Amino acid sequence: MKTHITALLTCTTLLASPLSYADQLNEFSVFQPIDGISANIYIEHSKVIVQSSGTNATALKNIRAEYLTRYANQLYKIGDVDHNGTVDIATLDSVDRASTRFCYKVYSYQPSSRTFGTEPTHTECSSAAGTVVYATHSAFASK
Repeated sequence: MKTHITALLTCTTLLASPLSYADQLNEFSVFQPIDGISANIYIEHSKVIVQSSGTNATALKNIRAEYLTRYANQLYKIGDVDHNGTVDIATLDSVDRASTRFCYKVYSYQPSSRTFGTEPTHTECSSAAGTVVYATHSAFASK
């Protein structure tokens, strides 16, 4: 249990400072989307894969080939993006030409199935000017 808590704190700390990300291309992260549930996230053949304890692995998003090497430390973020008490996964979707604005597709944890949704709930873009959140088409369709 201590291992999972340490990993979660490490991942949360990584969110606070994008410059401190580890090389995510060659590593995997262990975290807890909710108390008592463990999950792994890793990159396999340019695809972000997540697996919660007791479930099958879920492929979330393909990362563009040039991002895999150029932004190997910013391929995904783990944290409670929507502040609902569960940990979300944000996967790198786009970067502007100046490499100053990073946009991520955000996938939410589904407690009923103990998996992450395969469709993003929204897009979050961050730059020195601040963070902007955009709803996805699927978010509108479900309402």
